[in-house]
Amino acid sequence: MGLSSASLLFSITAHFSRQRVLLSLPDGNTEIQPGKLAAIATVMEMRPEERQALEPIDLPADWRFERAEHLSLERYRSLFRAVGRDHLWYARLLMSETEIAASLASEKTAIFILTVDGEDAGLAELDLSGPGGCEIVYFGVVPALIGTGAARFMMERAIAFAFERPIERLWLHTNTNDHPRAMRFYRRFGFRPIHQFLELTDDPRQTGLYDEDAAPKIPIFRSSGR
Repeated sequence: MGLSSASLLFSITAHFSRQRVLLSLPDGNTEIQPGKLAAIATVMEMRPEERQALEPIDLPADWRFERAEHLSLERYRSLFRAVGRDHLWYARLLMSETEIAASLASEKTAIFILTVDGEDAGLAELDLSGPGGCEIVYFGVVPALIGTGAARFMMERAIAFAFERPIERLWLHTNTNDHPRAMRFYRRFGFRPIHQFLELTDDPRQTGLYDEDAAPKIPIFRSSGR
């Protein structure tokens, strides 16, 4: 998102590189297998003419929001975890070091980092590889920045960067594991929901990607034998 150590985020998380299967589920309740993490994701998009102009906001002089060139794997993973831990960002953690390094090095990947007093405190990752479009893949700030306007500042600049390119649409997705104000936040900028899907994966707290204290707002339903 994910305003998302613990963090607040607007998790546009989990990239669509994961397998997607079209299912026809019956109306009513569908029980989720123990050990799984389920979320309803909403895809949102914005066309250039739908972009909303908000009142400009400036950051304190000692804050920096800059594109990270030659970003190290260690720094990226550390920030990814800091922003994503309590909303269970996991897709990058399933990738090999070689795969992540290739993504970071790609000219189609743009990563912006917010630093406060020299410490990484916010992440915005954009994917420019899609024809005619740009995806905001990950976006979030750490909890100390809640209410400071940092997320808004970052989003304004991420949108400006994207639409400097010849794209027809900017899109992202958020899910029900994200901050409860995430969708409202995106709508303010002009994003509109276009469809939904179910995200289902092994709970990363039960596979060792995160400790069991991560994301306390999301219950753990243990698989048998755990």
